[in-house]
Amino acid sequence: TARVYEVLAKLNASGLAMVLVEQKAVPMPAQRETTIVLQNGRVRFRETRRPTTQELASLYLGERSAA
Repeated sequence: TARVYEVLAKLNASGLAMVLVEQKAVPMPAQRETTIVLQNGRVRFRETRRPTTQELASLYLGERSAA
């Protein structure tokens, strides 16, 4: 996994724009510019930071899980 992110970072540094789609919430490399979480084709989170565990739980499981 680390090697994949290393190669992606080099490609991005060369000016290539990319979209990384990951089913599992894994630590993302620092090179990301925007994190977008989609649910059923709708944007649920769009920030220049990674969502917290509580935010992810709320996004995927509903507001009741954030308590």
